[in-house]
Amino acid sequence: MAKSKNAEIVKMPKEDGEVMPVAEAKRLRDAIIADLRSAEGSLVSAAIRLAKFTKRQGWKALGYETMTEWREAEVRFAEFFRLRNVSKLLEQGVPAESVEKMKFSNIDMLARQLPPSEWKKPEWQKAAAEMPVAEFERRVKARAEDVGTVQEEIERRGFAGPRSLVEQYDLALKVAEAVDGAVRMEERIEIIVATYLNSDSRGGKTRLQLYQDIAVNK
Repeated sequence: MAKSKNAEIVKMPKEDGEVMPVAEAKRLRDAIIADLRSAEGSLVSAAIRLAKFTKRQGWKALGYETMTEWREAEVRFAEFFRLRNVSKLLEQGVPAESVEKMKFSNIDMLARQLPPSEWKKPEWQKAAAEMPVAEFERRVKARAEDVGTVQEEIERRGFAGPRSLVEQYDLALKVAEAVDGAVRMEERIEIIVATYLNSDSRGGKTRLQLYQDIAVNK
């Protein structure tokens, strides 16, 4: 992607509570995708447009029920969350020019593992631009250990989550298959959900019964 000449702090869009017009949503959507697909595109420009698109509910203007539904239909998972990470850096005052120079994987590692106070340091911005990905990851994780912000690696199924959470999900599916004889995915998930809802909570009631009591008393 082309490097931005803008070294200034970017002012990111804010939510205004209104859904943008359909024509504007289509223009933004097309511009975001063009930036992502073109070698001449700008990560910063795409991130600013995505922030405006999401904060003014462009996905709703395009007929989607949720932003996730729009993202799954029109933007690749890794690209979407990279732009969200770019937005985080910009919102914390990291100069656009510095962000444009960073390696893609290093942007994700920096935003995920270190706190905003570290993003603003010129040495980390320089390292994210110049350091090989493997070495940058090693140094970032070492620093994350020092500041107490170590994050688990993300695993993906039909959703994304910390590795330990996904491992528990996989285990629950295996148990439902081995113990309950559920072969199809929907059967296994139904058993897992039903088991949780019907498990004991407090006062001799199941979680579902307790929830129903709470809902009635609201």
